[in-house]
Amino acid sequence: MRKLSLSLLVLFAFVTASCAQMPAAPPPVVETVVVTVVATQPAPPTPIPTLPPPPTAIPTLPPPDTATPEPTAEPAEAPAEPAANNASPADPPAAEIPVLSSSDGVFTSITWKTDHFSLRCVPKSNTFTVVIDNGYVERVYLYYRIRDKKNPDYLVSEWKNGGEMEYIGKDTYEMVFSGELVHPDLRAKEAFFDFQFIATNKVDDVVSRTEKLEDYITYSIDCIE
Repeated sequence: MRKLSLSLLVLFAFVTASCAQMPAAPPPVVETVVVTVVATQPAPPTPIPTLPPPPTAIPTLPPPDTATPEPTAEPAEAPAEPAANNASPADPPAAEIPVLSSSDGVFTSITWKTDHFSLRCVPKSNTFTVVIDNGYVERVYLYYRIRDKKNPDYLVSEWKNGGEMEYIGKDTYEMVFSGELVHPDLRAKEAFFDFQFIATNKVDDVVSRTEKLEDYITYSIDCIE
C-alpha cells in the first residue's frame, strides 16, 4: 500500500514538471477591419421649368376728344299737378247730446249715445248711461213710452219698463237698448222715444226718479229719409 502511494506521488511530480516545461501558447492576434459605408443619397428631382406667361395684348385706346363739350340745358321742371282732393264731404254734424241731471241731485249725469235709433236701420240700438250720487241706491231702471211724431198729443203709449240697467262701477249704470226691445204694439213709422230713470234701494223702494225726458230721441221701424 505504501509502495502504491509512493508510485502515485512520483507520477504526479513527473507530470507536473512536464507541464511546466511546455511553452505557453502565443496570444491570439485580433485584426481590426475597417469597413467604410458610403450612403448613397437619391438624386434631387429635376425642376420643371416655368414657362413665362403669354404676353398680354395692350388695348389701343382712342385718342382723347379735344373738343370742348357744349353745356347741356337742364330739362325744365314739369308743373306740379294739383293734388287730388280725396277728402269726402264733411258728415253732417251730429246732434248735440246734452248731459242732464235730476233736480234732487241723485242722478248727477244722464247721457245717451245717439238722438235716433231704429228697428231695421243703423243704428239699431242706443246706449244710456247714468251716474248716481246716493249710497242707498242699489238698482236703476229705464222706463219709456212712444209718441207718434205726426200726432204726438193723441197717439201716446203708456209707460213701459225697459229693464234694469247694468252697474259698471264708480256709481255708474249703463244699458244698451235695442230697437227690438220696443214692444211690437208700440212700434211706429217715426215717433218720439220718451224715457225716464228710476233709482231704487235694496228692497226696491224708489229713492229718486228723473223728469220725463221728451223729444230728445227718435225711434222708427225703417230708415228715415
